[in-house]
Amino acid sequence: MYALEEWHTDTGVFRSPQVEGRFILLHGAVVVVLHNRIQEANQTTTASYGRYVLISTEFSYRYEEPSVFTQTNSGITVSHKAPWEGMRSFSASSDGKTVLLRSAAGEEFLFSREGLKYSQKGKVLRVWRRIPSNQ
Repeated sequence: MYALEEWHTDTGVFRSPQVEGRFILLHGAVVVVLHNRIQEANQTTTASYGRYVLISTEFSYRYEEPSVFTQTNSGITVSHKAPWEGMRSFSASSDGKTVLLRSAAGEEFLFSREGLKYSQKGKVLRVWRRIPSNQ
């Protein structure tokens, strides 16, 4: 389980309470909850779950039940549209201290004992802190 520490955008790096979230990978299930309050007039909450497959040097995942709630001055809207079709696939490698998942499109998940960094085309977008399982 991971707690969102930083959300990087073109306008800066944001932390709690402007952004909060959890990311869980466990026994084939993936769960993400994100609260984005960066813009007061356009806030989003994402709650999604799905599944992942890890086989040797390959990782893939998808969200099967996404929910995105957007709050603006005119009210709240809800979307259940998947952010992409099918499974999103990555090659997996490890050097003993880190695990790197890399897609052909340039997405990367870098897992370490301390946490997780999610990047697109070399640009860090989210930084997550690992929450040990005994907490």
